[in-house]
Amino acid sequence: MRISLLEKREPFGELLCRTLVAFLDKRGMTGHSALWHRKPPILHGRGTRSGIQRWLCNPYLNAIFLADTDRKNLEPLVRELSGSPTAWRRPLQRLFAAVASSRLTARLLARSYLDVVPGIPGSQDWVLVGGNHKLRILDRPAGRSWVIVKHGRPVSQLASEIQARKLASAHGVLIPEVLETGADGSYLAERYVCGTPLNRLPDASARRRGVTEVGEALTGFSNTTRTATSLAAYLDTLPLPDTELVANLRSRLEPGTALLLSRAHGDFQDANILSAGDRTWLIDWEYAGIRQHGYDALVYALRTRFPRGLSDRFRTFVGSDPDDLLRLWNNPLWGSAIGRRISVDLLALEELALGAIESSLGDAGKRDPKRELLELELHDWLRR
Repeated sequence: MRISLLEKREPFGELLCRTLVAFLDKRGMTGHSALWHRKPPILHGRGTRSGIQRWLCNPYLNAIFLADTDRKNLEPLVRELSGSPTAWRRPLQRLFAAVASSRLTARLLARSYLDVVPGIPGSQDWVLVGGNHKLRILDRPAGRSWVIVKHGRPVSQLASEIQARKLASAHGVLIPEVLETGADGSYLAERYVCGTPLNRLPDASARRRGVTEVGEALTGFSNTTRTATSLAAYLDTLPLPDTELVANLRSRLEPGTALLLSRAHGDFQDANILSAGDRTWLIDWEYAGIRQHGYDALVYALRTRFPRGLSDRFRTFVGSDPDDLLRLWNNPLWGSAIGRRISVDLLALEELALGAIESSLGDAGKRDPKRELLELELHDWLRR
């Protein structure tokens, strides 16, 4: 998630400062303090007095960096911003990315800045990247990226992610290699990968090839981790909110229905698949966990992370045979319309459980338009 969106849902600057200082302490770089500022671009000073190290923040580039950093260090973010899925936007976004990443003009487009005192040794090539639950530090020359659990988030999530990544990698899923893990489980270092997300590739055939390649490897990972259970037993493990919508969805399900579970990436979508030359990587495993078998395929095929029109996509799936991607997972429920309807109702509950977790980790009092739209679509699904 871009910093421009994170700032609307959480005290991003405060969380960034706390997360960064704690990480530096754990790495033996003690005695640092950090302060987040939001001021007009004209007021961005150089920050060279009194030992201040000033980092510029461009929330649309989703990057926090030193003004004199090498543009190559910003390449992954420039690629992502430049490759808009909408054709007419590409020239404008390429121009913005070029100006935002230039040493001559980056300061003009920065909307916030981060002051660190004293300056962080060896950080001249670092680029800080915002995220839902983590802060990333890209270090291109060192060939690694740091992945740090944000202040206030549970570190257990990272341990679960590491376990899933190791298992998936053993089954041929191409994942950035974990190079180091923190003693307290709050951070890891992984191999630096510079690629373009599939949703930023203009070539539709290249996108299909990338999804098929990763999907086939991910299927092997899922198939070898399958376990059988009952629908009731699985539902008892989901942190579902106590709402009428949840009750209505549960009432449509037969508790004794046999169910296959397996490990899932948890957020299988084009934005998390990187094309890098002749290799395709699957990144962002923070939602990894045990779900209904084929969960990743459903998330991708039904585009559950984009709720608008979801109820119509549910109906299309229930009324027709699975496509090639879905068939890779070979879920027995998908062989009949009744089974597909059960799978979709369960998927709806899984998405609501994920939303409840997100809400508990963020600012629960803030309005979340995306979650509200998901609930509206699910109400529509139940009405028809």
